[in-house]
Amino acid sequence: MEPEIGSLTDKEKEALRLLLDGHDTKSSANLLGLSVHTINDRLRGARRKLGVSSSREAARFLRDAEGEAP
Repeated sequence: MEPEIGSLTDKEKEALRLLLDGHDTKSSANLLGLSVHTINDRLRGARRKLGVSSSREAARFLRDAEGEAP
């Protein structure tokens, strides 16, 4: 079954894109002016929706769906 990228919220996608850019949860939180807890919640939601156990894997699915080079 193919992951359903369309089910992700814009905020979940934003958190995943920051991972792709090399940020961890702490630097993502600082960059967005949010708590680490909020970033973790967004990543958890993305993992659940995509049916994966890793945020990095979820981020790769998003990258591939958006047609970006690794």
